[in-house]
Amino acid sequence: MVRAKGKAANYPGVVKKVGGLKGFIAVRIAHARMQVGLSREQLGKLLGLTEVSIGNIERGRTDVDTPTLLRISKILGKPIAWFIDEHIEDSYRPPDIVLSELSQKLKLYIPVYGEIAEGRYSPVIDSVPVLAVGVDIANLRAYRIKGLNCEPWIRDGDTLIVDISAQPEQGDYVVFKHNNLPLCGLYNATPGETPMINNPDHSWPAQDCQIVGVTIEMHRRFR
Repeated sequence: MVRAKGKAANYPGVVKKVGGLKGFIAVRIAHARMQVGLSREQLGKLLGLTEVSIGNIERGRTDVDTPTLLRISKILGKPIAWFIDEHIEDSYRPPDIVLSELSQKLKLYIPVYGEIAEGRYSPVIDSVPVLAVGVDIANLRAYRIKGLNCEPWIRDGDTLIVDISAQPEQGDYVVFKHNNLPLCGLYNATPGETPMINNPDHSWPAQDCQIVGVTIEMHRRFR
């Protein structure tokens, strides 16, 4: 079991009593954030989280899922292994270099076009930041899930960033329309079988659906 080994004492307001991997990750996130010179509020905005949520993560009160940790590693310029393995050494990089690279990765906030709720889109309701991942920002759309049963992949309130130019592949999470009703589900293209789109409540032949886009990022608020 990986342990923080008392390093938390160097960072005020960071986990001091939570041990194990959870505490170790919390300390390293705080260390990497402060090394770059970002505030909790600034990091939160880049992740689509509140300052309070970042504080809870750094105090070990909130678990960090793998997609969120991967995004943190990209933003803070550390390999993801560094956050979970005490044997990975900290290769120091000047903050100005990390921030310069970060500014090249970041794009402007894009609008959340609406909620996928009970078969309809609502008007623009919010905006979220996205990381450039080799796609044209003009092809990105954001939709928030509300009142749909999409567990365990997607939770109520999650915001999906979709690429409307991408072609779905096996295992992609897609936003689509069926009988002109907006929905979301998992794309299943098993060789030799008809491609299907599935969610916990229903399955649809992909050929009967209009695919809006493929999910490339997901934003989740913890509180």
